[in-house]
Amino acid sequence: MSVSERNSKEEEEFKNKMQRLKLNDQKMTYLQLFGYQLGVQKMQALSDALKVNQTLTHLEISLNRIGDKVIEALSEALKVNQSITNLILSYNLIGANGIEALNESLKENQTITKLNLYEKLEWKKRECKLYLNL
Repeated sequence: MSVSERNSKEEEEFKNKMQRLKLNDQKMTYLQLFGYQLGVQKMQALSDALKVNQTLTHLEISLNRIGDKVIEALSEALKVNQSITNLILSYNLIGANGIEALNESLKENQTITKLNLYEKLEWKKRECKLYLNL
């Protein structure tokens, strides 16, 4: 399979998953987007789906190299989503602004009980303080 065929297949799988989320597919309680290279456009599609979804309980978006701008889009969705209980954002490029956006969303979201940001060995002092306040 060529790289373009694989990318096309991954794009189709992503669109299918977003559609299932929007339709509140009862069988879709766990979504793992591991290494999907999520950019702003895909994260916006995910955020839009999460705003209406009521079935997803576990969301893993690890190893995607997503940074603060992308996390800010996700954080907006987390303010209204009331089904996710477990959020895993390991091995991304989340900085202080992303942590701050997550912190703000968790003030409104009372359903997330587990948040995994395992990734950073070299966070700056501000990022550590923000993380400890989550």
